[in-house]
Amino acid sequence: MRRSRFVLATLLAAMLGCGDAAAPGWITAVVALADVGGAPPPVRPQPASTIDLIADTIVLQANGTGVRRLTLRRLEDSVVVAAEISVTWESEGGALRLYHWCPPNGIVACPTDPDLAGPMGADVWSVTDGTYFERPARYRVLERVRGLP
Repeated sequence: MRRSRFVLATLLAAMLGCGDAAAPGWITAVVALADVGGAPPPVRPQPASTIDLIADTIVLQANGTGVRRLTLRRLEDSVVVAAEISVTWESEGGALRLYHWCPPNGIVACPTDPDLAGPMGADVWSVTDGTYFERPARYRVLERVRGLP
């Protein structure tokens, strides 16, 4: 009886821990900006930018959608603004690409390049490409529900 419980527990653990690595094995992931070019927030996303980025947290859902919560300081008047932007994302070969939401039917010309892109690890998302930051950025993984892509 004792041995059969151990075998059952081992089989259950193996089934939960294994699976298709390409398939999303998670429900939600939360990442927060740690640094841009080695500098912690607040940071200027690009030298010509008119804002300082104070905080940037992204919640990713396994269905390819999510939300990006930004806290920005406008340089011209030092007013702090909070914004929430719907995003979509895709993952391929360990790289995650995030796109800001664009209205349907061509109301706004939306770029086809990702806003943020780079390799996603267990603890860090290294943003090495995209249109938002001029320099590489790192996001810390704050929460994982059933792993990461």
